Amino acid sequence: MEGHQLEESICRALEKTPRLRKKYQRPNLASDRLYRSHIVHPPEGRSDYHDSLLDKLPIATDAGFDTFDDRDEVECLQGTRVDLLQQIMEWAMSPSQKSIFWLKGMAGTGKSTISRTVARSLKGTNRLGASFFFKRGEGDRGSAKKFFPTLTRQLMFRIPELRSGVQKALDHDPDIASKSLREQFENLLLQPLLDLDQLDRQFQTAVIVIDALDECERDQDVRNIIQLLPLLRKAKSVRLRIFLTSRPELPISLGFSEIADHGYQDLALHEIPEEVTERDVHLFLRDRLSKIRQEQSLPLDWPGDTIIQALATISVPSFVFAATVCHFLEFDPVLRLTKILPHLGDEYNEADIPALNRLLNKHSESTRRQKWHRETQADTKSSMCEQSDIESIFSTDSFLSSQSSQGEITSIAISELTHLLLNDDELMLLYPMAISRVGPDRFQRNFARILRNYGRSLNGEASNELQRQAAHFVRQSARRTAAQIRLSLMQDSGELPIGKNLELDVSKSARVNAWIESLTGGRPNSDADADADADADADADKLSADSDSDSSESYQRTPFGTLEQVKDFMISTKAFPGLRQEFRDWLEVKRKDRRKDLNQKIEVSPAVHEDCSTSYPNIGEG
Repeated sequence: MEGHQLEESICRALEKTPRLRKKYQRPNLASDRLYRSHIVHPPEGRSDYHDSLLDKLPIATDAGFDTFDDRDEVECLQGTRVDLLQQIMEWAMSPSQKSIFWLKGMAGTGKSTISRTVARSLKGTNRLGASFFFKRGEGDRGSAKKFFPTLTRQLMFRIPELRSGVQKALDHDPDIASKSLREQFENLLLQPLLDLDQLDRQFQTAVIVIDALDECERDQDVRNIIQLLPLLRKAKSVRLRIFLTSRPELPISLGFSEIADHGYQDLALHEIPEEVTERDVHLFLRDRLSKIRQEQSLPLDWPGDTIIQALATISVPSFVFAATVCHFLEFDPVLRLTKILPHLGDEYNEADIPALNRLLNKHSESTRRQKWHRETQADTKSSMCEQSDIESIFSTDSFLSSQSSQGEITSIAISELTHLLLNDDELMLLYPMAISRVGPDRFQRNFARILRNYGRSLNGEASNELQRQAAHFVRQSARRTAAQIRLSLMQDSGELPIGKNLELDVSKSARVNAWIESLTGGRPNSDADADADADADADADKLSADSDSDSSESYQRTPFGTLEQVKDFMISTKAFPGLRQEFRDWLEVKRKDRRKDLNQKIEVSPAVHEDCSTSYPNIGEG
């Protein structure tokens, strides 16, 4: 028998006999070279070795980046998200950065679009190791069951040397892919990576992209995944990076709080300056509407810069809002634009979001499946999920809500934040002054700015992740909270007429009672609070019931067990007096400006008598 035939026979024997392979795989340098050349790098023509190995791994076929079913999914428009994408790519390439980058954002803020763009860039530089795009209600994509086998199979194509370690795991336990997440992770992914350290080689950085982890159906699976991923840092020969996106929902926030010691980098899309996001949304709208104009042979000035800017302003921070408007306008754009314009408000500076919500959702019911869902997978669950996302984006009462129980808590929170700000004694004295002096539009815009500053101050005083989430919520909902406050003030019962001066002899307690009655419909304040608390407790119970015992214990340990504790945090910090002070300072500036303007008018008008009365109330220093 010739030498190469003998080596081939030895290799076949070693492949088929795990015990012999274990005993003789490295007895000396010669056999070590033989082992590496035939086991780590199987002989040419041995494709059956690779195929049989891969066939044993059950995977989620549609979960990876660039699959056929996701061929129509969009990526970031060129020129948008520039700074963010650059930051992510610099993190991916730097050897000194933390191993996990968590990009979090509310529904519709463009997380999946960013993930696809990042994956495309990484693929172009041969740095994309693997990817998994979760999607609730779409079979394997909504479950963690095949998550690690899917990543492992993709990584084997990126790093072929992993194959021997994976084969070893499958030989030891052919059913490993059906075991617990921890067993799958340790045997199919971590240990094969650790085995590579013995090869005395340094492989290129590989990035794993995980999108929409919040779409994974079991909260405990989500937390397990978050706990396991940092362990990949143990592998030294392959520098793995994890780019992960999700909504900042409670199970995920808790999961990351538990791995704080391991270190991770996070960035919230709602922390990106609003002017940057508005610029990107504006570019997106201009591009999409330009294509509609060309396809429909519309005038070159359609729809006009003013309307595009108005749509961009009300869309922020939601790219889905902008995309839905464009989708609505694709069919008979001139007519449909006339249906949108009345809801943008006077001079396009105050949108009627609920009315837009009803208009766009009515349209999307009959057409959205054709453009946004694959033709063969438009099942009820998927439609419900997307409908929930759209409603959560447009709804004034529930801007941040989702299909999860955390979304219900958020819906209550935005209502409670409005009540908290309207039921503060000092603020209730300032609201009517502000509206009387500058009008409801300017009051709303400026109070939203003050609320965002309040959220930033809260974030500076936050001592844990959930307190930071409360601060982020204040900033995220600032515009809509200000709008709700304005609407509440405009819907008064007549005791505090908008646009008229307040009588100076009206006591503070009378004003407080008037505002509370107008907000609660005459109910005592304690009843309103009790109702909100009952709803919050019910949601907290639902969260605990949906998770396993470990998860339930974590919720009980949370410093924010109820919505009341969130509210206590918001008003017990130095930030809340700072909110009042900034509001007073702004009003004082407006009071002086108004007196200055009035004095100038008096000086230039000979018809004005000395005893003329002013149009603003004689309110003392605040």
